Amino acid sequence: MPEPFRYLAVKNWDKYQAGTRGKWIKDYVDRESDPDYAKLTMFQRALLDGICRLRGRLGKNLPNDSTHIARALLVCATERPRIGNAIDTLIERGFLILTNQQDGSIEERRKEESRGDVVPIGEPAEKPKPEAFTPEDLAPTVLTQIGIGLTAGTAKAAIEAIRVKAKQPDWDAQKASLHIIERAHAYRASPVFKANGTRFKSWEKWLIEGCYDEPPESWNGNGKEHVTKQGKTIDRGYVPLTKT
Repeated sequence: MPEPFRYLAVKNWDKYQAGTRGKWIKDYVDRESDPDYAKLTMFQRALLDGICRLRGRLGKNLPNDSTHIARALLVCATERPRIGNAIDTLIERGFLILTNQQDGSIEERRKEESRGDVVPIGEPAEKPKPEAFTPEDLAPTVLTQIGIGLTAGTAKAAIEAIRVKAKQPDWDAQKASLHIIERAHAYRASPVFKANGTRFKSWEKWLIEGCYDEPPESWNGNGKEHVTKQGKTIDRGYVPLTKT
């Protein structure tokens, strides 16, 4: 049985992303006028957009691994089973291209194939192990999922929060990111946040001080100091819940 292609390339990536660098990629405002794009479901479109951002962030083609991509994009557990089929559709319709090149464009691959420098498909090829994502990789996605603007301060706070949580036994950066996102949504949904918003606590401090491991109900904005179990004094309007 032929070995599967190891990577996924985004169609015309080098052509349309020429000159981009750092934290930004280009998009096309009239994308919906493309008949092929218009036939995609909203889920497939969102996945394609996420894959483009991930491609830009990593600076190379993505592993042909739906589980790896779902984790990198922090897809919720209920939607992860749909990722594989959606990727297959994007491949069938030409938005994603199967390749054995991790770096370099599709055009470069074709040149190598014409020279005979590329191993023909069908010969054994070692499937790469998914690379571990770092806090720096995941921080932008965490902020987007929470609904926080990406600034130097929030990015630094998110990176530090992921790094600290990931150091705990049996945790890693991806698991820490999902945990922080879930707790942030719990805090945002709490009556305290709805009443006060970030009036008493900025999101940067919320992340840096590890508030994602505190019960949201304990926030009442009274401005009093609280001493943690580790002896750290935190002035953030926190009042520990008392058992009755």
